[in-house]
Amino acid sequence: MNDPENNGPAFGLVLGGIFAGVPFMGVSLTAAVLLLLMILFLMQRLRKKLGEARALLEKMAMIDDLTGVLNRRHLLARFEEEFQEHRRQKTELGCLLIDLDDLKKVNEAQGHLTGDAVLKEFARMTKSCIRIYDIFGRFGGGEFLLLLPVTTLVQAMTFAERVRKTAEKDLVVKSGSGEEVRVTISLGVTTLRDGDASVDAIARRAGEALSKAKASGKNRAELA
Repeated sequence: MNDPENNGPAFGLVLGGIFAGVPFMGVSLTAAVLLLLMILFLMQRLRKKLGEARALLEKMAMIDDLTGVLNRRHLLARFEEEFQEHRRQKTELGCLLIDLDDLKKVNEAQGHLTGDAVLKEFARMTKSCIRIYDIFGRFGGGEFLLLLPVTTLVQAMTFAERVRKTAEKDLVVKSGSGEEVRVTISLGVTTLRDGDASVDAIARRAGEALSKAKASGKNRAELA
């Protein structure tokens, strides 16, 4: 094997040729550096794309496709987190169970696309009036759940009335035939209590209040 120190002039010519851009072993140093930079650039772009794809998949796993709010699975996971945190801190947690009145009739009379439009509009409307740390998602069908951290029962009821009145006034969509479709909402309102052993106890109480609102004529909020 040749020793560069013993081949001074020849080795110097090779190095000089490489740094001058003269091909050595078929590739010049300039071309090799450019190729390396291109590979690094492509790897960086690939990592960015993979990161974006991963973030999108994570978001898709949390979001309801139709309404763009939290889906039931992630909503219940967040509910459990808030329940544990508020119970540990001994702070109040407001819970609103919301149902779109007569959505089934809208689907039957105007078609499911109109019903879907109602769901999307209600979700958009509600997202625009909640606090940044409130937790809002689709509970199932025409039901939504809204969690209000550090909120008393009176405050939760006040907020429920605000949401109800906004829906009564502005929850309007156009059907496929151009007909105006108005929908109201009913709400069951409760808060975390000392004796609540799980989120099920809170959700069940909110459900009972919602049933009372429905039985009392709809388009109203009831406490439990």
